[in-house]
Amino acid sequence: MTRKELSRIIKRCNYLNKNMSKKSLGICAIILGCIFIIIAIYYWITPAGSLASFIPGFEPGVGTVHFKHGLASFILGLALFTYAWFKGGKK
Repeated sequence: MTRKELSRIIKRCNYLNKNMSKKSLGICAIILGCIFIIIAIYYWITPAGSLASFIPGFEPGVGTVHFKHGLASFILGLALFTYAWFKGGKK
């Protein structure tokens, strides 16, 4: 193999690797966005005393919902969707 052919192969591999990492970041952002939206809904429909004990905001015996926790989770989910949208757009 000549030096020129090796250089071309290396450039091709770098190009493929770069595109795969962009795509995988977008997919991870979509998955995390869905998880945070689900967590937001969980915060909004479950009273603080009924939350799982490992979730921030758990307070035994409290009957109110944590609206701000849910709102923060929802906004974070939307931010991740926006990131994935801009990351995956055509260039």
